[in-house]
This record gives sequence, structure tokens and C-alpha cells, in this order.
Amino acid sequence: MMNVASTFGYKIDWAQPINYKIAINSQAMSHIELNNEIVSSSRIYFICKIKKTGLLSRFLTSSTDHPEILYVGETFNKSDRYRRHEQILKATTLINDHDQLFIYFIKSHFFHISPSLWANRPQNIMKELRDLNSKSSVWLLERLYIHLFQPILNDKHKSGNIFKDSLIKKKLQDKGIRYVHLDIGMKGPDFQFWTPKRKLKSDWYYLDLETETIHEGVPKFFS
Repeated sequence: MMNVASTFGYKIDWAQPINYKIAINSQAMSHIELNNEIVSSSRIYFICKIKKTGLLSRFLTSSTDHPEILYVGETFNKSDRYRRHEQILKATTLINDHDQLFIYFIKSHFFHISPSLWANRPQNIMKELRDLNSKSSVWLLERLYIHLFQPILNDKHKSGNIFKDSLIKKKLQDKGIRYVHLDIGMKGPDFQFWTPKRKLKSDWYYLDLETETIHEGVPKFFS
């Protein structure tokens, strides 16, 4: 009989870049949030450095021209979040005259694969993680991206063992979930995120909570 591995994941659907000089302006951010659905619905953001004068330049070809993630964060209050943002101030010290600094507002969707007869039946947990506005979902996704990319300005959650993280254990491992899949693939070089720790290798990654390892590609859903 074929067994189905309990799996859930998140896929990036779109990312809206905003120049950091605009993001730190509370009035400008309030206007953008009212008029841009991606920004208003996003709860996860990346602070990124880009080594080109034009963000949407069609001439981006090398990996160093793609947005380098300096910091992964979460927010529920965008108009006031960035005005005195400590990590933005630190990020400005990491750029030169040839760099630009952008805040990418990330919009994702949730997916879930599980056996028809799931012993733990944690439907309330799945409902919570499916809701990308819930604090549990936002906090979990933030920690997953930090673990994947290891951004230079993320001190919290980066050095620890994510497989021992209390949120991972409570919401996932203890509920019988085997794999966590992250799909970061988007079209266009302006959305190919990378860090020195996570070069551009794959659009797909997954965490195996049983073996406590991370892999490129997709998990083995069936066995």
C-alpha cells in the first residue's frame, strides 16, 4: 500500500519592491498600502541589496545582479514599521554608490498534502497555518526563510537549530508532519533571491523534519 507523507508548504506568488527611502516615509507607505494589494496583504518582507542602477533592468544576467537578501522580517503595521527600522539603518551601511536598497513585500500561498486517515487530525492547526494573516503562520514562515537564506542581518533564529524550534515542534513535528516545502521560484532576474549562504541553485527546497535536514527539490510525497 502506498503511504502519503504529510507535507505542507508555501509558494511565493509575487513580490513587490519598494525603495527603502519611500518605505521609511510613513505617509508614503500609508498611501501605498491603501492602493497596492500585494503590499497591504503581505506580512513577510525581505530587505534586499541590488547591484544595478535600474531595478527592472532587462540586462541583469549574473547572480550578483539579483536581489541579495540582507534581512527577513514580518510586520502587521507597515506605515510605522520602517521609519526607525534598525535593520534598514544597518543595511544602508552595507551598500555603496552602485547599490540600491529595496524592501520586497512577499505574497505567498499555502498548500497541504496529507493521508486521508491522519491519526492526529490537526485541522485547527492546518486552518491556522493556512491563514497567512495568522501570527503562527507569519512567524513560522519568517523562521523558515531565515533558515533557508541565512541573511547577514538576521541574528535571531539564524544560529539556532530550527528543528528544535518550539514553534516547529508544537505546530508541525508533534502533529505528524514530515516535510515543509518552500517554493521561491518567480519569473525574472529581479525576483531571484539569494544570499552568500544560499546561492541560486533551485527554486524548490524542503525541510525533512524526521531526518532534520534541508534539501533542494521537492519532497518524496509518496513511499
